[in-house]
Amino acid sequence: ALTHVLADCILLDAIFVMTGIVCTSLLEGQRFRKQVIPNLKRVYWPTLKASIMTCGFLAPFQFLSFRFLPLSLRVLSVNAVDLIWNGVISFVSHGE
Repeated sequence: ALTHVLADCILLDAIFVMTGIVCTSLLEGQRFRKQVIPNLKRVYWPTLKASIMTCGFLAPFQFLSFRFLPLSLRVLSVNAVDLIWNGVISFVSHGE
């Protein structure tokens, strides 16, 4: 359970933050070179920092989910945590 949480917080957050910013920008109709790349350079590090801080708050919940919940409820609990995480990412990447 601890390995899952650490992998999620340390390895995957950086990839998910970048992918989320790029995909959201493209879906909003921004041009890749003129708008997406400058936006990524501007918001990536603050968004990643916010993601890591959020992960620090949510890691105990995720650990308990992976450790004690059956698989069917684990999916629901991880989705609830992801909803909070996505809210933080959206807030930081769109905040001005």
